[in-house]
Amino acid sequence: MKLNLVSFHGLYSQGDNLEDLVDRLKVEAELNDIDIVTSQHDYPKLNMAMGYFRWSRDVVRDKILDCLSIEYYKHPDRKLVVLCHSNATWGISRAIGKFYNDKDFIHDPINVSKIVLFGSTIKR
Repeated sequence: MKLNLVSFHGLYSQGDNLEDLVDRLKVEAELNDIDIVTSQHDYPKLNMAMGYFRWSRDVVRDKILDCLSIEYYKHPDRKLVVLCHSNATWGISRAIGKFYNDKDFIHDPINVSKIVLFGSTIKR
């Protein structure tokens, strides 16, 4: 099996916890003969007050969509698995909504196999 593991960290976290998790997953993957490629993406840092403005949230959403599109294009033969923490969980939910529900939105194809959310900020 070939995996492309992509991670997005929260607004204030630096992604250290996700980095540790990805390192552990790489070790497990090697033990189980899984070929894995990893990458961690950042999005523009926004302070808490700016997070309430719609345009700043759209920046996060669009950055996540662009990163996923690039990763899918770079490794089309691998299953795309996405790890998101905190504010990135909100961004990925909005990115999926825009990708599938906005009829006027045109974007490169993306095929995500799994999405794992940590410390989710999405309403249940």
